[in-house]
Amino acid sequence: MSHWRTLALCLSTCWMAGSQAQQITLPAAHPQVESCLAAAEQAESLQLQWADQQPCLEALDLSLVTAERISVLSNLALIQSRLGDFEAAERHLNLAFALGSDQAELYLNRGNLLYLKGDFTGAIRDYSEVIRRDAASIDLAYLNRGMAQQNLGRYMEAEADYRSAQALRPEWWLIAEKIQMLDAERYSVPRSAGQP
Repeated sequence: MSHWRTLALCLSTCWMAGSQAQQITLPAAHPQVESCLAAAEQAESLQLQWADQQPCLEALDLSLVTAERISVLSNLALIQSRLGDFEAAERHLNLAFALGSDQAELYLNRGNLLYLKGDFTGAIRDYSEVIRRDAASIDLAYLNRGMAQQNLGRYMEAEADYRSAQALRPEWWLIAEKIQMLDAERYSVPRSAGQP
Protein backbone atom coordinates (compact mmCIF):
# COMPACT_ATOMS: atom_id res chain seq x y z
CA MET A 1 0.00 0.00 0.00
CA SER A 2 1.37 3.41 -0.85
CA HIS A 3 2.56 5.73 1.87
CA TRP A 4 -0.10 8.26 0.78
CA ARG A 5 -2.92 5.82 1.60
CA THR A 6 -1.24 5.02 4.90
CA LEU A 7 -0.83 8.70 5.59
CA ALA A 8 -4.44 9.43 4.68
CA LEU A 9 -5.58 6.87 7.23
CA CYS A 10 -3.33 8.39 9.83
CA LEU A 11 -3.63 12.13 9.24
CA SER A 12 -6.60 12.72 11.49
CA THR A 13 -5.32 10.54 14.31
CA CYS A 14 -1.51 10.44 14.13
CA TRP A 15 -0.62 13.80 12.69
CA MET A 16 -3.10 15.92 14.51
CA ALA A 17 -2.94 13.99 17.75
CA GLY A 18 0.82 14.15 17.54
CA SER A 19 1.02 17.77 16.50
CA GLN A 20 -0.19 19.43 19.59
CA ALA A 21 -0.91 23.10 20.03
CA GLN A 22 1.72 24.59 22.30
CA GLN A 23 0.17 26.17 25.35
CA ILE A 24 2.41 28.24 27.56
CA THR A 25 2.10 28.73 31.30
CA LEU A 26 3.06 32.34 31.74
CA PRO A 27 0.99 34.52 34.08
CA ALA A 28 -0.08 37.15 31.52
CA ALA A 29 0.22 35.97 27.95
CA HIS A 30 -0.47 38.51 25.22
CA PRO A 31 -4.01 38.30 23.82
CA GLN A 32 -2.48 37.70 20.38
CA VAL A 33 -0.61 34.67 21.74
CA GLU A 34 -3.88 33.33 23.13
CA SER A 35 -5.55 33.95 19.74
CA CYS A 36 -2.73 32.05 18.06
CA LEU A 37 -3.26 29.11 20.44
CA ALA A 38 -7.00 29.15 19.69
CA ALA A 39 -6.31 29.14 15.94
CA ALA A 40 -3.91 26.21 16.34
CA GLU A 41 -6.46 24.29 18.41
CA GLN A 42 -9.02 24.82 15.63
CA ALA A 43 -6.55 23.56 13.04
CA GLU A 44 -5.77 20.63 15.32
CA SER A 45 -9.42 19.63 15.39
CA LEU A 46 -9.35 19.38 11.57
CA GLN A 47 -11.55 22.43 11.01
CA LEU A 48 -9.50 23.43 8.00
CA GLN A 49 -11.88 26.19 6.94
CA TRP A 50 -11.07 27.87 10.27
CA ALA A 51 -7.32 27.38 10.11
CA ASP A 52 -6.25 31.00 10.18
CA GLN A 53 -2.56 31.77 10.56
CA GLN A 54 -3.11 35.52 10.89
CA PRO A 55 -3.30 35.57 14.75
CA CYS A 56 0.07 33.82 14.90
CA LEU A 57 1.65 36.13 12.33
CA GLU A 58 0.41 39.14 14.33
CA ALA A 59 1.74 37.65 17.56
CA LEU A 60 5.21 37.24 16.00
CA ASP A 61 5.31 41.02 15.48
CA LEU A 62 5.15 41.56 19.25
CA SER A 63 8.04 41.71 21.67
CA LEU A 64 7.52 38.30 23.22
CA VAL A 65 9.49 36.41 25.81
CA THR A 66 11.24 33.39 24.37
CA ALA A 67 8.70 30.83 25.66
CA GLU A 68 5.85 32.76 24.04
CA ARG A 69 7.73 33.09 20.75
CA ILE A 70 8.43 29.33 20.71
CA SER A 71 4.77 28.62 21.39
CA VAL A 72 3.65 30.97 18.60
CA LEU A 73 6.15 29.48 16.13
CA SER A 74 5.04 25.94 16.95
CA ASN A 75 1.36 26.85 16.63
CA LEU A 76 1.98 28.70 13.39
CA ALA A 77 3.78 25.62 12.03
CA LEU A 78 0.84 23.42 12.99
CA ILE A 79 -1.59 25.71 11.14
CA GLN A 80 0.66 25.96 8.10
CA SER A 81 1.03 22.19 7.93
CA ARG A 82 -2.75 21.79 8.00
CA LEU A 83 -2.94 24.28 5.12
CA GLY A 84 -0.33 22.27 3.18
CA ASP A 85 2.48 24.82 3.44
CA PHE A 86 5.09 22.33 4.65
CA GLU A 87 8.11 24.48 3.81
CA ALA A 88 6.86 27.40 5.92
CA ALA A 89 5.87 25.03 8.72
CA GLU A 90 9.33 23.44 8.77
CA ARG A 91 10.98 26.87 8.71
CA HIS A 92 8.96 27.97 11.76
CA LEU A 93 9.68 24.77 13.69
CA ASN A 94 13.37 25.20 12.97
CA LEU A 95 13.15 28.79 14.25
CA ALA A 96 11.63 27.43 17.48
CA PHE A 97 14.58 25.05 17.81
CA ALA A 98 16.98 27.92 17.10
CA LEU A 99 15.50 29.85 20.02
CA GLY A 100 16.74 27.09 22.29
CA SER A 101 13.63 24.98 22.56
CA ASP A 102 14.36 21.32 23.01
CA GLN A 103 10.78 20.14 23.59
CA ALA A 104 9.92 16.62 22.52
CA GLU A 105 6.69 17.90 20.93
CA LEU A 106 8.71 20.00 18.49
CA TYR A 107 10.62 16.88 17.42
CA LEU A 108 7.32 15.04 16.94
CA ASN A 109 5.85 17.90 14.91
CA ARG A 110 8.96 18.19 12.74
CA GLY A 111 9.05 14.42 12.29
CA ASN A 112 5.48 14.58 11.04
CA LEU A 113 6.40 17.33 8.59
CA LEU A 114 9.38 15.38 7.30
CA TYR A 115 7.17 12.31 6.90
CA LEU A 116 4.63 14.28 4.88
CA LYS A 117 7.44 15.57 2.67
CA GLY A 118 8.65 12.00 2.08
CA ASP A 119 11.85 12.36 4.12
CA PHE A 120 11.33 9.14 6.05
CA THR A 121 14.92 8.95 7.29
CA GLY A 122 14.68 12.46 8.75
CA ALA A 123 11.29 11.64 10.26
CA ILE A 124 12.72 8.50 11.89
CA ARG A 125 15.52 10.60 13.40
CA ASP A 126 13.04 13.03 15.00
CA TYR A 127 10.64 10.29 16.17
CA SER A 128 13.60 8.47 17.72
CA GLU A 129 14.45 11.62 19.65
CA VAL A 130 10.92 11.73 21.08
CA ILE A 131 11.24 8.07 22.10
CA ARG A 132 14.68 8.67 23.61
CA ARG A 133 13.21 11.43 25.76
CA ASP A 134 10.36 9.14 26.91
CA ALA A 135 7.91 11.95 26.21
CA ALA A 136 4.18 11.88 26.84
CA SER A 137 3.68 11.37 23.10
CA ILE A 138 5.93 8.31 22.89
CA ASP A 139 3.07 6.12 21.61
CA LEU A 140 2.60 8.45 18.64
CA ALA A 141 6.33 8.52 18.01
CA TYR A 142 6.47 4.72 17.88
CA LEU A 143 3.48 4.55 15.54
CA ASN A 144 4.76 7.26 13.23
CA ARG A 145 8.29 5.86 13.23
CA GLY A 146 6.81 2.47 12.33
CA MET A 147 5.04 4.04 9.36
CA ALA A 148 8.27 5.70 8.22
CA GLN A 149 10.16 2.40 8.64
CA GLN A 150 7.50 0.61 6.61
CA ASN A 151 7.77 3.15 3.81
CA LEU A 152 11.51 2.43 3.65
CA GLY A 153 10.83 -1.32 3.45
CA ARG A 154 12.21 -1.95 6.93
CA TYR A 155 9.48 -4.34 7.92
CA MET A 156 11.06 -5.84 11.05
CA GLU A 157 11.77 -2.39 12.49
CA ALA A 158 8.27 -1.23 11.57
CA GLU A 159 6.69 -4.21 13.31
CA ALA A 160 8.79 -3.60 16.43
CA ASP A 161 7.66 0.03 16.52
CA TYR A 162 4.01 -0.89 15.97
CA ARG A 163 4.22 -3.48 18.75
CA SER A 164 5.78 -0.89 21.09
CA ALA A 165 2.96 1.55 20.30
CA GLN A 166 0.42 -1.22 20.85
CA ALA A 167 1.91 -2.07 24.25
CA LEU A 168 1.47 1.56 25.27
CA ARG A 169 -2.04 1.97 23.83
CA PRO A 170 -3.63 -1.45 23.33
CA GLU A 171 -7.08 0.07 22.79
CA TRP A 172 -6.06 2.14 19.76
CA TRP A 173 -7.58 0.41 16.72
CA LEU A 174 -5.27 2.15 14.26
CA ILE A 175 -2.21 0.34 15.59
CA ALA A 176 -3.77 -3.08 15.02
CA GLU A 177 -4.75 -1.95 11.53
CA LYS A 178 -1.18 -0.85 10.80
CA ILE A 179 0.14 -4.25 11.89
CA GLN A 180 -2.36 -6.01 9.59
CA MET A 181 -1.45 -3.73 6.67
CA LEU A 182 2.25 -4.34 7.34
CA ASP A 183 1.74 -8.10 7.29
CA ALA A 184 -0.26 -7.87 4.06
CA GLU A 185 2.45 -5.76 2.44
CA ARG A 186 5.34 -7.81 3.75
CA TYR A 187 3.95 -11.18 2.76
CA SER A 188 2.25 -10.25 -0.49
CA VAL A 189 3.56 -11.95 -3.61
CA PRO A 190 3.79 -9.66 -6.64
CA ARG A 191 1.68 -10.92 -9.54
CA SER A 192 2.96 -11.23 -13.06
CA ALA A 193 1.51 -9.02 -15.76
CA GLY A 194 -1.71 -10.50 -17.08
CA GLN A 195 -2.55 -12.44 -13.89
CA PRO A 196 -5.74 -11.43 -12.07
